[in-house]
Order: sequence, then C-alpha cells, then structure tokens
Amino acid sequence: DKDNGIFEIKNADYILILNDILFRIDNFLGICQVYNLNLNNIISVFIFKDLKLIKSLCEYYDNKYIIYALDNNNNIIKYEIDILDNYIKNIKKYNFLSLPKINISDILIDLKFSRILISDNVKSKLFILDLKGNIKKSINIEISKIIIHKNYYICTDNEIDTNMIHLIFRKNLKYEMSYMSEKIKNISFMESIDDDIYILDNDCTLAKISLNNNNNLFLLTLGFFVSVLILK
Repeated sequence: DKDNGIFEIKNADYILILNDILFRIDNFLGICQVYNLNLNNIISVFIFKDLKLIKSLCEYYDNKYIIYALDNNNNIIKYEIDILDNYIKNIKKYNFLSLPKINISDILIDLKFSRILISDNVKSKLFILDLKGNIKKSINIEISKIIIHKNYYICTDNEIDTNMIHLIFRKNLKYEMSYMSEKIKNISFMESIDDDIYILDNDCTLAKISLNNNNNLFLLTLGFFVSVLILK
C-alpha cells in the first residue's frame, strides 16, 4: 500500500513465492519488489540490469534464492539472491545458457534431474536439454505452460475452444495421459500445491485438479470452487 515512487509496479507480470519470500516482477520495467510474507513488509527493490521484457522465469530454492530469467535473445540469466535478516545482502548475476536456435514460449528448469524443458510452439515440440544446453530428446506436442507436480510434468495444450492438460512422467519422460475440460478455457495460470493443481483461465474461473493413483489408474477430478471473480 506504500508509494514506491519510480520503483512502483503497476503491472506485475510474474509473482514467485520461495520460502515465504515473494518476488513481484514487472518485466517491462525490469523491476523486482521483494516481500517478506511472514512480516508482511517489503524487503527491497532491485532492477534486472540490461534485461527487460522478460519472457519467462524459473525459480529454485537451495539456501539462496535463485531466479532464472530469459531475455529477448533466448539467453538464460541466473541470479543468486542472498537474503539475510530481512534485507538483501548480495545479488550475483551469471550468463547461464544461450539457446538462439530454439523459439522459447515457456521454460522449466528441473535441477533434480539436471534437465531443462523448453516449449517451442513454432516447431510444435517440447525439447528436453541437459544443463549445458545439449538436446537429449524432443516430443511432438504444442504446449503453453509447464509445471512440476510430484512425479509428473503437467503441460497445458491450448486449442481454439477448449484446453487440454497432459501428464508426462518426470523420471523417464514417458507420456502418460491427457485430460480435457469443456468448462476451462485457455489456462493462463497453473500452480502445484501439495496434492492439488490450481488453475486459472482467461474467463476468471479458478479451479482445483486432484490427481489420484488407484491401481495404476491416474484420474483427474475437476472441482470448481470459484466460478466468477469480480475484478476492479
């Protein structure tokens, strides 16, 4: 609720939550606000130097707060943010990887399996790379969003009047199944929390998907808990 002057964000393109620290990012201005959710106050504001119009962000927490940002030239930039006693102690920037030959629409970095998943909607492929940028596998699928949910990658496949969700085994990259709902249209946000997946579509419908394992049968149960959001 405070006016941050020239650092005020009016349009947050990305919100990341890591270990009760919230990163709120305006990708056009290249500004990131950092909040402590436990103390309910702002820690700091920093600028992604020479990095605007960020297409995609991936995050991972390992003692420090690590953000991977993608610039307009398909370079992945790694930021290590050291937060101590409610203030930013240090920020380090690294050129992590350059991928000029892939048209990146979405990206996911899975450090557990030393793997990068990249959606290329121009070629209608999902590329799987190692952390050095070498392509290990490609899957013929056009997706718009990728997240990790336990032992699976959950991918959205946007079509004209509907929306499909695909499950891919995280360990061996085997395609498992697809799910399609006539009620969810064009998923714009997807997040894995505990046993459920929360999704938001372009019609402001917020829904929860539960993935159940019964005798190796994987069932997706769709349950709407908010059908209309009133926005100012």
